[in-house]
Amino acid sequence: MTIKPTHEEFELSEDGVTHKPTGHCFRPHPGEPGKGFIEAGHQPEAQEYNAEAVQAMAVRLWAQHLTKETRS
Repeated sequence: MTIKPTHEEFELSEDGVTHKPTGHCFRPHPGEPGKGFIEAGHQPEAQEYNAEAVQAMAVRLWAQHLTKETRS
């Protein structure tokens, strides 16, 4: 059984979004902040999480961050 990620497990910075337990990262592409790439985590806990769910949530959190920035 795999663990589902929660919002609280992610850290948002200017560089992107990182899932703290696994090290999975979403890094936005310079000049195209709505696009980017995923760096797979290499922490031992990474095997316990559903990688696709972690990646999807990281991208979703970044998109929410961009939406908040455009409203400001």
